[in-house]
Amino acid sequence: MFHETSFLKYLALERRFSPHTIKAYSHDLSLFLGFVQEQYCLTSVTEVRHLHIRSWIVGLMESGQSPRSINRRLSCLKSYFKFLKKRNQIEKDPMLKVIPPRTGKRLPEYIQEKNIGHLFQEVDFGEGYLGACKRLMLEVLYATGIRRSELTNQPEQIDPNRQFLYSERK
Repeated sequence: MFHETSFLKYLALERRFSPHTIKAYSHDLSLFLGFVQEQYCLTSVTEVRHLHIRSWIVGLMESGQSPRSINRRLSCLKSYFKFLKKRNQIEKDPMLKVIPPRTGKRLPEYIQEKNIGHLFQEVDFGEGYLGACKRLMLEVLYATGIRRSELTNQPEQIDPNRQFLYSERK
């Protein structure tokens, strides 16, 4: 017995995951459970070991899946086995011995200096105060390299009297 239905209900009702996430988790869980049933003839979740999960990861990698996609699938399994452990359906969590594949760090994309002047000439920011705010925001983003969320979500970090923008969180 694998308890997929109760796990998906738990995600929807108790954890309040979005329908999209529940659909993705359902798909990922079906793929994994289908794999262990077909490859290892397992009939219960209590039979799943970390070696089964590692074998599944190798299969995913060999099929060309990216480490980022594999880690998303492993996130589903981590939640699944944690759920089963809380409900005393399993004694040991097999995910504890699973090491996820490493993902490369993405470098941020930026506008080259030769193109920034063109950008400020071509963009219509609008008139008045709102237009000036939009232009200023773009100038601050480009000049400082801060993230968009850091600029828009932290109004308390702006000191208009001293004309200063704090970089650390308070």
